[in-house]
Amino acid sequence: MATRDRESIAGSCDIDPERLLKVAVANYEDVILDLHEMRASLRASESYSETEFRRVVTMVSRSVQTVYDERKRLDDFWKRQAGAGDDGSFDMEAARAEIGRRLDRIRSAQDAGDLPG
Repeated sequence: MATRDRESIAGSCDIDPERLLKVAVANYEDVILDLHEMRASLRASESYSETEFRRVVTMVSRSVQTVYDERKRLDDFWKRQAGAGDDGSFDMEAARAEIGRRLDRIRSAQDAGDLPG
C-alpha cells in the first residue's frame, strides 16, 4: 500500500469501523492460512536437516500464536468499543454509573460557574 493511502486511512474520520474490522479479520485469516501452508510444505520437504526443520517449525508456530494473540486483542478492543462486558453482553450497570459520573461533573461545573447557564 502506498504511503499516501496509509496516511489517508489513518487520518480519515470517515472510516467505517465495521469495514475496518472485516479487513483486519480477513488479513488475520490470510496470514494463518499462509503459515499453515508453510508448515505443511516444510513437513513435506526433505531439504532441511532435523535441527533446521525443528527451528523453522518452531518459528512458524510462534508466528501462528502471535497472530492468534493479536486477533484476540483486536476482538477485545472491539468489545470494549461496543461497551460489552467480559461475556460479550452490554453492561447496563457500568453504563449507568458512567453516565451518572458524567452528569455529576457537568452539574459540578455548572454550579461552580464554569459553564454558561
